[in-house]
Amino acid sequence: MILGLFLAYETRSVKVKQINDSRLVGMSIYNVAVLCIITAPVTLAIADKPNSTFAFVALANVFCCYLSMALVFVPKILFIIRHPGHDPREREDEDEKKKVEQENKLKLILKENEDLQKDIADKDYKIGLLRKHLTMRMEEAEREAKEKMARNGSCRLRGNSDLSRQESLRGITVLRGQVPGLGTTAESYL
Repeated sequence: MILGLFLAYETRSVKVKQINDSRLVGMSIYNVAVLCIITAPVTLAIADKPNSTFAFVALANVFCCYLSMALVFVPKILFIIRHPGHDPREREDEDEKKKVEQENKLKLILKENEDLQKDIADKDYKIGLLRKHLTMRMEEAEREAKEKMARNGSCRLRGNSDLSRQESLRGITVLRGQVPGLGTTAESYL
């Protein structure tokens, strides 16, 4: 009885959908406790009359049981009468279905995210390979251009010239600067 009173007192303000009748169950436990507190002294007072004692204890037990069942079940019966066709289990089933659907959507999104990350990593790897290949081709083209210029001898630059090297957006190498002795600006496209 003491444990039941303690649990009823501790759960008096709990408002959870699955145990929304905890307040009524607590009231039932309080009812039992109060009737026990009343019945015990009265039984001791009329102990010399066995018929009266039996009748009082029996009525207290019956009253306690009926009151407890009424506190727990009458609100549920009234709810069913007021809301015909409403089954709270259906709502729980719908909630479970929604939860399962959301979990499935989450799994699909996570799988799609993982696939996209793999695709991105693959594309990054291919881009890196293409950049290396492009760099190698540019170096090869630059080397060929220098060799061609050296064979033709058409445009030989002195080693002490003050030319700066720049690359255009299309990969063309441009040499710009002052050529000593001439005093003019020279540009060379490779």
